[in-house]
Amino acid sequence: MSHFPRLPVRFIAENSELLKSQEVGLNKSIDYQLTESVPEARMEPQFRAPGDRNLGNVLFRRNPDGSLDVEAAKHVVVDMIHKVKDQMALTELEKLVLGILFPLAFDFVDPRLAKPLTAVHLKLAPWEVMLIASKVSAHLIAEMNYNAGLGGGGDPGRATTRS
Repeated sequence: MSHFPRLPVRFIAENSELLKSQEVGLNKSIDYQLTESVPEARMEPQFRAPGDRNLGNVLFRRNPDGSLDVEAAKHVVVDMIHKVKDQMALTELEKLVLGILFPLAFDFVDPRLAKPLTAVHLKLAPWEVMLIASKVSAHLIAEMNYNAGLGGGGDPGRATTRS
């Protein structure tokens, strides 16, 4: 099936020389009007997976190239820690994340099951878990320094100006 509009032979520019001899008897006001219109071709998305099934991790998003969006993951975990500080209820998946990232502070997960749960439920590699944990720790240190009146974060040299 072609997605190009169908045109009579006389409307194709390359055929104009061939058809000059036939133009004598044609009524141009009626004969040369295009009456056909073809709708534009569209690609309709077709999904093979059921719509109610979650095929990935709902907490940590990934970039189109497959790499983990570390900053977004850091903020998701920081929000979970703030929920714990405010004594709000956590979902089972949030308990799993905190138990895997910080096993000494949150004993929600049996340490023997941490590796398979990380691979199956969170879909994270071990180095991604360590990277998220280190980013979250640095963020919480910066928050504590700011709350203690030590300036705008835990980054050394941030409060000084260079001139």
